[in-house]
Amino acid sequence: MYGTAMFERLIAVPGIRQIYARRLEKGFRGAWAGTCHGVYPNFAAAGQAAPKTKPLGYDNAGPAQMYEERLNRLVPSDYPAMFWLNKLFSEGARRVYDFGGHIGVAYYAYQHYFDFPKDVSWTVYDVPAVVEAGRELAKKRGAPEALSFTSEVSDASGADIFLAAGSLQYVESPTLGEMLDSLPSKPKFVLVNKTPLTQRETFVTLQNIGTAYCPYILFNEETFKAPLLAGGYKVRDRWENADHTCELPLNPEHTLRRYTGLLFER
Repeated sequence: MYGTAMFERLIAVPGIRQIYARRLEKGFRGAWAGTCHGVYPNFAAAGQAAPKTKPLGYDNAGPAQMYEERLNRLVPSDYPAMFWLNKLFSEGARRVYDFGGHIGVAYYAYQHYFDFPKDVSWTVYDVPAVVEAGRELAKKRGAPEALSFTSEVSDASGADIFLAAGSLQYVESPTLGEMLDSLPSKPKFVLVNKTPLTQRETFVTLQNIGTAYCPYILFNEETFKAPLLAGGYKVRDRWENADHTCELPLNPEHTLRRYTGLLFER
């Protein structure tokens, strides 16, 4: 319903818009996990607008306990990244740096669908609270030493594949381009998936992730790609994640209907 001409005309009526806005605000402050609210110029402005009913950001105990149900299953948007990982492994890639990989979700889930090379090395980057939860889970599951966790971007140096699947939108600084430029040895491949790329100017919204509120960036696609192209990467593939949307009912012109995946090769 959101985004249709009729709906946009309806919520433009002052009285109806106020009632609808109050309903959205109540839901966003409550149990509407996964919803986004507002349009802001930067992280600071979005953070200031966040309700005080939940923590701000991922670095706390609540988000660290999320996604365990995803360790054994995929969603449709996982398949393009899994396809390319399998292909890049067959081409000789072995060392993966999984930026924002949480508790190792992709590492565990993808192995239900294809065999990783025996000599693969998989490093998950995340905030300290999530890294600690990931290490505890790895001990519990008896994960091999090939799986490790870090909160240091510098550990991406020398990786074959820099994987970012649904994580870059939660980080204002450093940007992807800045992270890659800081590395003494850049990854040959950058595999980006489930990322909100828009034709509008880059902006920030606020997301209710259930256990916390997080500022959340929607990137202008050309601005997003420019630093990588300037840094010697080329786009090897691009696809759309039709199962991911960012609905902004009070700002329908900013609503994003599909997310994007990209494979860069250097």
